[in-house]
Amino acid sequence: MAALVACWIAAGVILCEGALHATRVSVTREPALALASEVGGSVREVQIRAFDSVLLRAWLFEPARAGGGAVMLFHGMADSRLSELGYAKLLLRHGYRVLAADERGNGSSGGAMETFGVLERRDTHAWADWLFANTPTARLYGLGESMGAGVLLESLVTEPRFRAVVAECPFQNFREVAYDRVSRHFGTRLAFKRPLYFGVIESGFLYARWRYGVDPGDASPEEVVAATHTPVLLIHGQADDNVYPVQSERMAARNPQWVSSWEPRNACHTCALGTVPEEFERRVVAWFQDHP
Repeated sequence: MAALVACWIAAGVILCEGALHATRVSVTREPALALASEVGGSVREVQIRAFDSVLLRAWLFEPARAGGGAVMLFHGMADSRLSELGYAKLLLRHGYRVLAADERGNGSSGGAMETFGVLERRDTHAWADWLFANTPTARLYGLGESMGAGVLLESLVTEPRFRAVVAECPFQNFREVAYDRVSRHFGTRLAFKRPLYFGVIESGFLYARWRYGVDPGDASPEEVVAATHTPVLLIHGQADDNVYPVQSERMAARNPQWVSSWEPRNACHTCALGTVPEEFERRVVAWFQDHP
């Protein structure tokens, strides 16, 4: 039994370290400059200091003709603001100012680790403060994908100035998605995920609290969404086998007055824009325009 417990703890530590310390994606400026030129707008590098002095970096895109407010973009795990350029292009065409930031621990931002919203929600508030202080922003919106979608939803508790947000393929809570991913990795049935992997997952959470003073179990978009009065549009492809659509369905069911959902049939994880681009654009822009 002692050997089994030791194996659980070792596996939990390895999983925890891998989740918190994602491989960084390098960021180059040329694609952002090309996008700004294509849409007739401009882009500049901006940066702020987070509450714990971590340096956060972003691109601020200005449209050719402003008028739609500002949108903050949130990228996925082990990614960077480069992955948000497709969304930025869409929004710039409709007159939105766009802030595409590297989350802490990702891209060119500082920070030793990512925490799936536990610390990032405070970074969101800091970026919002910067936007309102340094640009003529009167209306603030948010759009996130995958981990970034979860971070955006968790940020609703720290940033009340969002008029409306769109979250594509968010996780319900970090504990749930951790069990799902380990179960999928070993090819076991989801019905058995908790009894099979309880020791591994929970020891990883305990290690994170002991080693870093951060509890990934506190990353729970569903708890924020259940109480929010900010209009939320959840987009989740029915073919998503990375974060299962049921996680968005559960969140929507907890607050139907303020949360709407759309599940494009053939879209995989964060693939709605590439799968049904015209429908994606129509729904996202309409969601923002309907909540001025």
